[in-house]
Amino acid sequence: MKAIILVGGFGTRLRPLTLHQPKPLLPIFNRPFVSYQLDALKKGGVTDVVFALGYKANMWQRTLKKLVPSGMRVSMAIEKTPLGTGGAIRFAYEKLRNRGKSWDNEPVAVLNGDIFLNLDLPKFVSFHQKKKSHISVALTHKENVTNFGLVKFDRNGKITQFLEKPNQSKPGFINAGAYLFNSSLIQGIPKRSCSVEREVFPGHLKKGTPMYGYLLKGYWNDIGTPQTYLGAHLELIRLKNHWTQREFFRKRGIQKGSGVWLGRSVSLGRYALIGDQSKIGNNVSLKGTVCVGKNVRIDDDCIIEDSVIFDHCRIDKGAQIRKTVIGRKCRVGVGVVIKEGSFLGEETILTPFSKV
Repeated sequence: MKAIILVGGFGTRLRPLTLHQPKPLLPIFNRPFVSYQLDALKKGGVTDVVFALGYKANMWQRTLKKLVPSGMRVSMAIEKTPLGTGGAIRFAYEKLRNRGKSWDNEPVAVLNGDIFLNLDLPKFVSFHQKKKSHISVALTHKENVTNFGLVKFDRNGKITQFLEKPNQSKPGFINAGAYLFNSSLIQGIPKRSCSVEREVFPGHLKKGTPMYGYLLKGYWNDIGTPQTYLGAHLELIRLKNHWTQREFFRKRGIQKGSGVWLGRSVSLGRYALIGDQSKIGNNVSLKGTVCVGKNVRIDDDCIIEDSVIFDHCRIDKGAQIRKTVIGRKCRVGVGVVIKEGSFLGEETILTPFSKV
């Protein structure tokens, strides 16, 4: 089976974390997020993947080859100018067809590059085939859909309407960012910039193309904002789904990489993940869920709660950090207090005793 992953966006909602790094390459539990997508696709029977990308293509070229599971072929379709979700799918599809492989007799999986969801791909494909669907859209239920478009469907799952974001808070089903396309329909997408959500899907609905909604069960998260990115760490810590095939942590406590040094009287909360070669000083308190990257130094008497610290950071003595994401190569000075909801971009320096 073949798949396309859409990773061409600039990640503007997640700035400053994405100023130096594409959103799908940001770490989730010290692994690039997109590596979870690749593992899940491999387990679902996908053998060929193309990444539709543009932003920071050189970084993708350096990084991607390290993430590819054994037995999977991966390539990149690099856009010279942004093509939107629809144009990117068509462009990536042409890239794979040029390999000489026949795509015409099987559905093609398409994933947004910033979604974490509990998707059983073989069951999704079975649903698509059983319904004789031409386009299948994974749907997830939200209690408040004001930030999303609504998808309406009948009792058989056939999609009947795509609605813009409602003005009032209400529950409903939304597009979860995972699709199955019959390949002939991809060939019909215009070779230009266009939106699959606002142009391609509504256009096929008007034509009467069979489109069905597949209802997801379990976890779903769009990691496209700082709040949801941090939330993924706090929420996924005890969950088991088809992305991981197991819990991230089998028991409470600390999980250490190689070469980790822990000082005296380190206090642990529920879960702590410490990356390779990191050093945690004396009397440090790690509360709730804390994820620390590799080559990080946290000096004595620091308090860190429900936070994520990227690689190569230095946290000086007595700093207090709560519900914060700290980008790569940051320096947090002595006695700094960082309150809930802060997000520091790469190489940020906070002077001693400052408050954020």
